[in-house]
Amino acid sequence: MSQELQNSSGSGGTVSDITKYAEEIESLIGGRKPPTIISTDSTVEDPSEFALEKHLEEFLVKTGNRPS
Repeated sequence: MSQELQNSSGSGGTVSDITKYAEEIESLIGGRKPPTIISTDSTVEDPSEFALEKHLEEFLVKTGNRPS
């Protein structure tokens, strides 16, 4: 990451305009864009939050079965 981009990213809670670094950011993430998460279940208010909770639940169940 260039020093200019590091300086522009600020700290937690800071709003920064990093649009002029779009090309550098794209190269850092390898052109991959995060998938769009949708749900056809009307009871799911926020599909992204639901997916994160589901992954956390699966992780907890998986790690809870390990011997101490």
